[in-house]
Amino acid sequence: PSSITLSIPKNPLPTRLCRTTMKTTLFLLLLCPTLSCAFVPLISQSSSTSTALQQAARKSSFAPDYYKDYNDENDALHIPNRLAFTTSKWKDMEDAQDAFDILLEGGIPFVSCTPGKEDMLGTAISNEPDGLEPMIAMTYNARFQFGGEASVLKSMEASLEKLESMDEVEVLQARPSRFSSGGMGAIAAGIRSAIDDGYCVSGGAVDITGKGKLAALRKQLERQDESLTTNQFEFSLINRKHEKMIKTCKDMGVI
Repeated sequence: PSSITLSIPKNPLPTRLCRTTMKTTLFLLLLCPTLSCAFVPLISQSSSTSTALQQAARKSSFAPDYYKDYNDENDALHIPNRLAFTTSKWKDMEDAQDAFDILLEGGIPFVSCTPGKEDMLGTAISNEPDGLEPMIAMTYNARFQFGGEASVLKSMEASLEKLESMDEVEVLQARPSRFSSGGMGAIAAGIRSAIDDGYCVSGGAVDITGKGKLAALRKQLERQDESLTTNQFEFSLINRKHEKMIKTCKDMGVI
């Protein structure tokens, strides 16, 4: 669209959030329908954490949009408030905790956990004063992983062990690589096993920017009686290299 209109809540987030967000270089991304699959802040309404999130919604100035349906979503997941954040730039625990608390209280529960940041995210969850739990997307990096399906499960178990405070995440997002053993089939089988074992609710992808590779992973997941729900890749108004993938994802029913 030529313009996007934002409704500013009567009680906007405190300026402390702005300061903390800048200090930790946390990134917030507004997902309008046109950009809905560029990043993946996703939530399952049937999740075991829905009660805590409803508590956040009641407190949040963003709450009116919390369970609103969007016609560009798939059936498996819901995007609360079209906002998410990532742990990729977390360094100082105090700053990260401040941002985490304010974001959850503000109705922004979805976080993409970068590999290696599980300890910090687990600490932030444990110290959240109201006991609110986030929606988490965990990434499995298949590059140079040679254990096939077992490697996916081993990675997921290790991440949850570091996280400590939660035994299930919303999305297990795989980053496929030609260097991983077993290819797409092994990754899809690993995601299915992680779902069956209760480690995650659904499966997705990270950094797939080609239609053929996305279709291949979706096909392999369908063979496992699962669907490909998400694809997270870099996109911004100053980096539109993969803009065509937005339509590709929508055509395939992927957020």
